Amino acid sequence: MIDFTYIPCGHDCASAFKALFASYFVFKSKYPQFLGPFFKFFEEAVFSIHPSITLTVASFIASLDSAPNEFVFETSC
Repeated sequence: MIDFTYIPCGHDCASAFKALFASYFVFKSKYPQFLGPFFKFFEEAVFSIHPSITLTVASFIASLDSAPNEFVFETSC
């Protein structure tokens, strides 16, 4: 929920995690310090986002959509 507006995050953990991860990119927020290495792993290993690459929003969404759901989470919440 942002500004009292519900943001749909899907019906499973993988979709919710993708929405959470994308929110950091879209809003240009820093990862929480204690979760930085965790998010960096997903950024580089799972979503293939490397610091030297300048992404457009379209290419970022494509990288999220191309990530295999079974690799991110195998069970639903």
